[in-house]
Amino acid sequence: MLFRSAELGGGALPEQSVASIAVRVEMPAASAEALAARLRFESPAVIGRVHKGALLLDLRTVFPRQDADLIRVVKAAAECAARQSAS
Repeated sequence: MLFRSAELGGGALPEQSVASIAVRVEMPAASAEALAARLRFESPAVIGRVHKGALLLDLRTVFPRQDADLIRVVKAAAECAARQSAS
């Protein structure tokens, strides 16, 4: 788990940031880009950010009741990304 700051976005707050926590996901069997791409196709879709060879999942928008779904989706995407990398 990483303590970091997250950008609020452009528009009216282009340089505004807030404190956040992110989970760093690394897999030897698949690239961070492959895992990020696979997560976008899961249900629910998960959007992460690739940074320095690892996938970062910012938890500031994940509610505690969504933790189990997030874990399930990340596991499924990781298994799929690993199978695709192996072929």
